[in-house]
Amino acid sequence: MNEIDFTKGPITMLHHHPHLSPFSLLSNHFCFSSFPSSHYIPFGYCIIHTMAVNFKYWDDCVDPLDMEAMWKIPEVNLEWLDAGETRGQKVHLSRDPDGQPYLTQTEMKAVVEIIVSRHFHLQVDPNMICAIAELESDRQPLSIRYDKKSKDTKLGIMQLFPKTAEWLYRELNYQSYEVVGNPDLLFRPFVSVYFGAAYLKWLSNFEEKERNEEFVVRAYRGGTKKATHKSTMSSWQRYLSVKESFPSRHSLVIRTSLKRSFQTQIAKYQNLDP
Repeated sequence: MNEIDFTKGPITMLHHHPHLSPFSLLSNHFCFSSFPSSHYIPFGYCIIHTMAVNFKYWDDCVDPLDMEAMWKIPEVNLEWLDAGETRGQKVHLSRDPDGQPYLTQTEMKAVVEIIVSRHFHLQVDPNMICAIAELESDRQPLSIRYDKKSKDTKLGIMQLFPKTAEWLYRELNYQSYEVVGNPDLLFRPFVSVYFGAAYLKWLSNFEEKERNEEFVVRAYRGGTKKATHKSTMSSWQRYLSVKESFPSRHSLVIRTSLKRSFQTQIAKYQNLDP
């Protein structure tokens, strides 16, 4: 077992620990391995996954009304049915090779579209949200990132500080989810996207000035003071690359459905619950 030394700068992924909260992880000892993400993570950050909160099924992190909304989206319906899921039964979350749950691009797009149409009246670009989720967390709902400079921790798919979500709740009246005193809610995809979209909307009119897409994306990553600083330029460039690489909806559904179906068949072959 080794102690994480954040002064050394490597990106690490801590192995699961079933008994500790996400906020106690950073002061304890863990075995760690190199983080395999293809995305660049700035110096001073660490991606952590914890079993303090764990989701096996969509139903573990989404309320019944949201599950029904997901099933009603044709692309999600097709993807889930092709993967062997059954309406009225619990729906499995996809897993990466390390066993971490993640949202497929089809699922991510659906969550974003539901939240934006329900709460933001199309005032936030859904593609922007999807691209940021791709860069910030690889669409993994249980992602945690420790920021050495602020000594605070970002949570969930949209990688928000709990204090940011609480500020949005208290000061800007984004109160659809009772996040104050309950930061674990940010691990839930709908909650994370809701507060992430709220923050993006606020950034788009920062200091009562209409801001362009570049300012919003760079400020989301590095804070408003770094929105025009050279340190966030690479984040903007990666964002553009990710956004441009999104497949068409039709090809996305076919590709993801095949992948989920393959995962299900392998699990059945191994006599495992996928």
